[in-house]
Amino acid sequence: MMVSCRALILDHVVRGNSSVADSRLQARARRERTSVGRLVKRLIADGLQEVDDYEAIKAFRRHRGRTVALADVKKRLGLDRPLGL
Repeated sequence: MMVSCRALILDHVVRGNSSVADSRLQARARRERTSVGRLVKRLIADGLQEVDDYEAIKAFRRHRGRTVALADVKKRLGLDRPLGL
């Protein structure tokens, strides 16, 4: 799903195939019941978030540090005890 949306934006912005891309974006926007502008903004935001996530993963792999087990984190935050309902 995301790949086809990226292709739509690339066709529209980079390659200049505006007639094909516009009709596909309009069809997609109608299916999602939103405007083309909002759809494009959301797709761009999603793409930027994916890039940020990828860069964070690369940075983590480059600077491997000490990891902490989930159980230890829960214990430190006091989340290891059952709720007293």
